[in-house]
Amino acid sequence: MARDKWLHLIAGFLISLAVYFATGSVLYGYLAGTLAGVVKDVVWDLILKRGRFEVGDIICTSFGAWLVFVIFEWKGN
Repeated sequence: MARDKWLHLIAGFLISLAVYFATGSVLYGYLAGTLAGVVKDVVWDLILKRGRFEVGDIICTSFGAWLVFVIFEWKGN
């Protein structure tokens, strides 16, 4: 996997983790991580043309957020 995709995955994970610890909700963490990826790629890359829009970036960011969801949901059950 390309370095850029790893960075998106890590960013989604960290955003989701931070929101989870702040709110206590893995769902909010997942949604925040995913939304951050969508906003970054749509606004920054596609609309403002400051980078290269890639759906794969959104998917990797969302996957990082999903990892937090899975880790802490399984831990809670």
